[in-house]
Amino acid sequence: MNRTFALTVLLLLAVVMTACAPQLRSNIAVYHSLPERSGDAAYAFMPLTGQRAEFENSAYRKSIKEELLRHGYREAPMDEASLVVAFSHSIDQDPGQAPLGQTSSGGEDAYSRKLWIYVMDKRSVSGDTMRVLYEGNVISFGSTGQLGNALPFMIRALLQEFPGTSGTLRTEYITID
Repeated sequence: MNRTFALTVLLLLAVVMTACAPQLRSNIAVYHSLPERSGDAAYAFMPLTGQRAEFENSAYRKSIKEELLRHGYREAPMDEASLVVAFSHSIDQDPGQAPLGQTSSGGEDAYSRKLWIYVMDKRSVSGDTMRVLYEGNVISFGSTGQLGNALPFMIRALLQEFPGTSGTLRTEYITID
């Protein structure tokens, strides 16, 4: 009897702990014209104009690389790549305001965190107009101004169905581990 009771209590605690795990809500939009892949797809990262190669961006680049690898895309030197990947991010503060559809307790500050990922045809990068094959963006709201804590989870949410169905909007909830 005591053993059954103890196992029941442990099971209930596990369920409660899982239900209470913090989650990051991400609103995602995806548009693309990526061709069907036949085999391995190689890409190279390219910084956007004015984007510095700092430690923070290197960490985000690593997260993007890991997610793309799960879908059969591998990073390669620029001369071996057929695709170019670029990304951008931002965070905005709206003091005392909660995002539309969410409530703010006690007038706390709300932050909107944004991420854009682009995949382009490498042949078009040196020309006047770039041929964007994939554009995905994710927006997440929260009470923390620490972009570095949220962005890896936002990258995971955006790329978990890569490339996904073009023209779709979806919401993902990622458990923060």
